[in-house]
Amino acid sequence: MKLDFYNINERICGYALCFSFFFILISTAVLNTGILLAVLTGCIILAKDRKYFEVFIKNKINLSLVLLVIMFFISSLYTIASFDEVISSLKKYIKFLYIPICYYILQIDWIRNKAINYFIVGCSIILIMSYLRYYSVIQPISLAKLANFLGSEYQDKGGVTIFQHSIIHGVVLSFYFIITYLKAKNENNKLYYILSFVSFYNILFMNVSRTSYIIITILLIFIIYSYFKRKNYKQNLIIFIFLSIGLIVGNTSTINERFNNAAHDLSLIKDNTFDTSLGLRYIWTENGIENMTIKPIFGYGVGSYKETVETYYAKNNLDLKNCCVTQNPHNEFISISTQTGLLGLCFFLWFIYLLIKDSYRTEVGKSVITIIIISSLFNSLFYDNVMGLFAVLIISLTMKKMTEV
Repeated sequence: MKLDFYNINERICGYALCFSFFFILISTAVLNTGILLAVLTGCIILAKDRKYFEVFIKNKINLSLVLLVIMFFISSLYTIASFDEVISSLKKYIKFLYIPICYYILQIDWIRNKAINYFIVGCSIILIMSYLRYYSVIQPISLAKLANFLGSEYQDKGGVTIFQHSIIHGVVLSFYFIITYLKAKNENNKLYYILSFVSFYNILFMNVSRTSYIIITILLIFIIYSYFKRKNYKQNLIIFIFLSIGLIVGNTSTINERFNNAAHDLSLIKDNTFDTSLGLRYIWTENGIENMTIKPIFGYGVGSYKETVETYYAKNNLDLKNCCVTQNPHNEFISISTQTGLLGLCFFLWFIYLLIKDSYRTEVGKSVITIIIISSLFNSLFYDNVMGLFAVLIISLTMKKMTEV
């Protein structure tokens, strides 16, 4: 019996993507390998179906990403960055082109359905391990041995995180929270309700990530609003109020500590002390805005943010060079505008606008839009490896079969 090459290729592509979803919080190495394998085999599927023009050009969301990547490559011709920084940054932002390919792959029903299930199982494993670590059932030494078994080097991130740091942990579990909630609601499955709630509690009261606090709060508002549209909203409102009061009372000390930490960081900024998370973001944003006023149209070129922030420190006599000369301003809008100017920023904003227009009607779509915007405001979403690949996967998952705007 003759083997069907394209059918085998589809299987490889589908399972590579499913394993990528599964390993987001477990293994960066497997995630990278899975995505690359899915993209390579996905290109074969696109070639077989002769859909390159329809996917990359006719679909306006994907077209905006193609134009943005082209702008990054053009900016390499005039950049102030070193060759190594240029290559490093291009390798990070090339992942924008993964979205059209993964989007096309996820139009295949069996791949999309399996990918969601693999994501839930993978995150559930990490969620259980997170609680076990919080209650000291699992020790860091055990996690290090497990990481070595998975072929990665373990670094103790602290808190309740396992293999990724707190921002990635919180943002990924925020999407897990909404996915399990929707499955619970659609299937009337109590297990999914439990998983959704324990992920919500883990994000808000156990993990330490201000980005994920904002995301999970907005997602909760979406859920509350959907309940208000039902006939029995008064009963649901009473249940929600009592549950909220119970959570707040039970975690008063945690809430107070986080509020005091944020207030302390803000007070340091007023005293011109910037060596805190909020302080550094303030400085990096201020530098980015100044960059836009100096090089507004085309920016300084790909990989240039590090050079500009070093100059900014020297000009303002800020003693932050040792630890804070970075290519990552923790704000995607600042990062893109510095490197590619208003032209590149417009392509990125066009992409977000089209994504909102395409996906805001669905609950998953609203969640993905929230995650992308908030993560881009408080972190360089696509510059970061794991966060960027996670964004690629969830954007591709939520996009419709849209060919025109």
